[in-house]
Amino acid sequence: MEKGRSTPKLYGSLDQTELCADTGKQAEEDVVSMADSTITVEDIEGELFRIERIKDALVRKESELRYMMDDIQLCKEITRLKKELQKLVSIPDKDKSNEDRQREEELLQQIQKLVETRDFLVDDMEFERLREREEDKEMADFLQTNIPNRCSMKSMCVLLWCCELKAKLLNLRFSALNAQINITIHFLSISVIVLLTACSSLMKMQTGEINKESLLLEA
Repeated sequence: MEKGRSTPKLYGSLDQTELCADTGKQAEEDVVSMADSTITVEDIEGELFRIERIKDALVRKESELRYMMDDIQLCKEITRLKKELQKLVSIPDKDKSNEDRQREEELLQQIQKLVETRDFLVDDMEFERLREREEDKEMADFLQTNIPNRCSMKSMCVLLWCCELKAKLLNLRFSALNAQINITIHFLSISVIVLLTACSSLMKMQTGEINKESLLLEA
């Protein structure tokens, strides 16, 4: 049984490497590559480059779908709050309770905040599209200008790798800038909400004082 088994092929094993007295062709033939004999290094690099392009396209598509999902959720929430606000607005003022008026103000603030968030989301999505389009155009112009027609695939992949590295660094800078902008916008939104709340409280106090003066005059 053991003698009948075939010896497994060793790929480039040191045990099978023998020094030849001639030109060494026999030693080179003993080293067998895992790749097909018809596939060259340039073919493999070209296939890897194509896979990298597909991966980049999928990443961009995933980002776009996430933007769309967030936009749909914001629109649903805004619609729900508007319907609730419409019900409260339809109630006559004389029949409204203090809780109804307070709820109206809360709904207005929530709707305003969600609308601003959606505006920022749409602007950010459009900015990403323009940036990706500009990156594609710059890369195409760079390749057309700096790479000859007969340039090897290996040289092309090296140049494209440098371009991708530069693009990733730019993406990191843009991400840091967007994070700073979002933090600033968040604090501004909080300040606006606090200011609106203070104005609302001040108006209530003024309204209460006017009502007290009216009661005193009537008395």
